[in-house]
Amino acid sequence: MTLELGIASLLLSVVFSVLLALASAARRGKTLDRINIAFSMVGLSVPNFVLALIFIFIFAVKLHWLPSSGFTSISAGLGQNIRCMVLPSVSIAVGLTCGYSRVLRADLVDQLIGSDYVMLARSKGISERRILFGHALRNAAFGFLTLVGLNLGTIIGGAVLIEEIFSLPGMGQELVQAIQYHDTVVVESVVVILATTVVAANFLTDIVYALLDPRIRYERSE
Repeated sequence: MTLELGIASLLLSVVFSVLLALASAARRGKTLDRINIAFSMVGLSVPNFVLALIFIFIFAVKLHWLPSSGFTSISAGLGQNIRCMVLPSVSIAVGLTCGYSRVLRADLVDQLIGSDYVMLARSKGISERRILFGHALRNAAFGFLTLVGLNLGTIIGGAVLIEEIFSLPGMGQELVQAIQYHDTVVVESVVVILATTVVAANFLTDIVYALLDPRIRYERSE
């Protein structure tokens, strides 16, 4: 469950951060951009476990829209499974979205303002939308991808704590119980699994670099 929760949070944060960054960069200095910057500052200032408690109070206790705890497997119902995963995933994804969108927005603005290829594209009459999506986003994605790869450990660590808050079964609960009962073998096993996942994610990030920019090549050292 820890990896599933981490992946769900990662996907949510990546999708929404890209959308927010693109909207802010396209309307930089305007109302939407200012709102996004303010939202990012607030989201980065609040820890994910505090957001989890706030979401439980609002959406589970007051509005009764979503369950406050527990887990329903996919075999028991896809709809119930999604409802159980919404609050935990969003609790982790909010802070990540704020951080990712700020980095990507800044890189996009730098590309749109100071890049020669953008000026050339504009001189050819290419639309701003095509420049933003077809050129600037690809060149601004490197810092964004680096941050995503480096933050995977933070995502998994946050998932461990969020699992405890929402009573979700997974490696988070196993790790906490193993620490309480001094089960060294289980603790070491969980740490190795999570560390391997982080290393694999960083390796995939390097591969994506080469796919985005063919000029990047990783040569074997002699």
